[in-house]
Amino acid sequence: MQLRPKITLLLVTILTVSVVGNYAIQRFAIAPSFRALEHDDAVKDWERCRNAIIRDQDSLSLLCFDWASWDHAYGFVQNTNPSFVSENLENPGWYTTQKIDLLYFCRPDGTVYWSHVASLDTGDPAVLSFMPKDVLPIGHPLMAVTGVKESSVAGIIQTEMGLMIIAARPILKSNNEGPMAGVLVFGRRITAETVESLREQTGVHFDVWDVNSDSLTGADRVGIAAAIEGDSPVEEIIDPDRLTVRGVMMGVDNTPVMLVKTGGERRITEQGNGALRMATGSLLAAGLLTLGVLLYAMRWLVLEPLGTLTTHATNIGKSGRLKGRVYLKRGDELGTLARAFDEMLTQLDESRANSVSLSRKAGMAEVAAGVLHNVGNAMTNVNVLADTLTSKLAKSAAPRLSKVSALLTEHQSDLPGFFGSGHPGQQIPSYIAQLANHLHDELADYQQDLTGLREGLQHVKEIVASHQGIASSSNFIEQAELGDVIAKAILIIAASLQKHNVSVAVEVQPPVPVSCDRSKLSQVLVNLIANAKEAMVCANTPRPCITIRGGRGENGTAFIEVRDNGPGVSPEHKDKLFSKGFTTKPDGHGIGLHVSWLAIREMNGTLDMIGTSKDGGATFRLELPSRVVEEKVVV
Repeated sequence: MQLRPKITLLLVTILTVSVVGNYAIQRFAIAPSFRALEHDDAVKDWERCRNAIIRDQDSLSLLCFDWASWDHAYGFVQNTNPSFVSENLENPGWYTTQKIDLLYFCRPDGTVYWSHVASLDTGDPAVLSFMPKDVLPIGHPLMAVTGVKESSVAGIIQTEMGLMIIAARPILKSNNEGPMAGVLVFGRRITAETVESLREQTGVHFDVWDVNSDSLTGADRVGIAAAIEGDSPVEEIIDPDRLTVRGVMMGVDNTPVMLVKTGGERRITEQGNGALRMATGSLLAAGLLTLGVLLYAMRWLVLEPLGTLTTHATNIGKSGRLKGRVYLKRGDELGTLARAFDEMLTQLDESRANSVSLSRKAGMAEVAAGVLHNVGNAMTNVNVLADTLTSKLAKSAAPRLSKVSALLTEHQSDLPGFFGSGHPGQQIPSYIAQLANHLHDELADYQQDLTGLREGLQHVKEIVASHQGIASSSNFIEQAELGDVIAKAILIIAASLQKHNVSVAVEVQPPVPVSCDRSKLSQVLVNLIANAKEAMVCANTPRPCITIRGGRGENGTAFIEVRDNGPGVSPEHKDKLFSKGFTTKPDGHGIGLHVSWLAIREMNGTLDMIGTSKDGGATFRLELPSRVVEEKVVV
């Protein structure tokens, strides 16, 4: 795909993601805030309605307090003010003005001293099951008041006349002292006029219902149950345009008696949705305008000059001719890039002829270093075998045979007598037989040592042949298979491992690609394996073994681990292992691990000693990229 459609696609994608992300934020973050605000506002409306009812209830309780703390009322209950009824209780206008539908004077033991309950229709006396006409039973909620002025009971009750606000106060003297003469109870029905008055006070439309009313809907009953269980108003969306909040008010006996239901339009959500739609549309329009301006600017400022430079570079790549030049007269970065590209072509033309030979020489130098290092390891074994053979030849029994020959030559004129009974020559045949057996064993021993020498020299030959094969290959980074490189390294040093009875276990997860220089990676592996072998041989490790693991790392790299069961590496030496000149061997030079570390770093990899296993030995781990990364020249 060309750069222009890529940039267009990228900008369109950015715009789409921005619009979709903005919509998602509005939909799932901002819109719920409007919803929560609307919920809080609806609940506050419901609470205003409830508080209005409570204020009406408090006003009734205060009126009841005024009457209960009146000396005339106190004397009336004490039978010392018989004119109190005619002067105060038989005034119909007072009941209408104060909206009193129930009035009770009770003695402290619950006996009803005087009562008045007006019927809804006629105003005639009525009977309520909650308020008996003779005695309020023990435990009646209204008889819970005590003989102090602050004591009171107020709330809502269910009656045959409907819901009623009721208040009870202790009957005391005007100075609010006792003893308590009884209990005064006032009651006020909650009528349609009462609700309408409260609506005007709160500015909220609401309705009240008896929780046991047959007129309640299923949703009302569910809301009542939820409000009782959750102890809070329950919100419900009737339709997209209206919101209803239901709540329950408790009676004087602490049981649900009245449902308060408010309703109103969803103005906050509607306004919020309109604002969100406007914001999304504005963002989309601004994004489209910005997209058009960016596309035009990118075409004029970047794409057209970059296309000219790209075409020129492509033509050079196809033809291989470095003589052509691009003349881009611009003062910006692209103009600078074009001029730098022309200068680079000039320099590249001059250095092209030398690059191949220099690369080959560098590769041959690396191979030579590997040959010297590995041949040195192999020659150690050859020198030991040569010294052993020389020592055995110096102690050979072959010279004894010349002495026997001289003795026989001396007595050759009288051999029968020399070998006769009682003469020294009689022991010569048995001596010759013993000497022959000894020489036979000695010859077999020599042949064994010569075989070892021949194997050592053959190992040197294999090392040279293997490095010649590496030297003839490319010395640049290339794609290789991890198992093949490990197998090649083991082949180079196999003879030395066999000589010292060192076993090698290879665990590779095929196929594992690795980006490497084959010669350098093989040299590094040979050095690691040779070091492990020498450490185990010097420490006389029983059943020496080297385990080589290869596979893919967690970050997509290729790794190789070389682990042995030798003496391991001291902790104080771990940080110095790859330093130039550092060695723990008396005759070492300290270049093997240092050169290996440099080679791995040049291949964009890492080499480190990762620790000591639980059964001893050291583990070295190297990691290299799995894929060849194209190098890009930045001007």
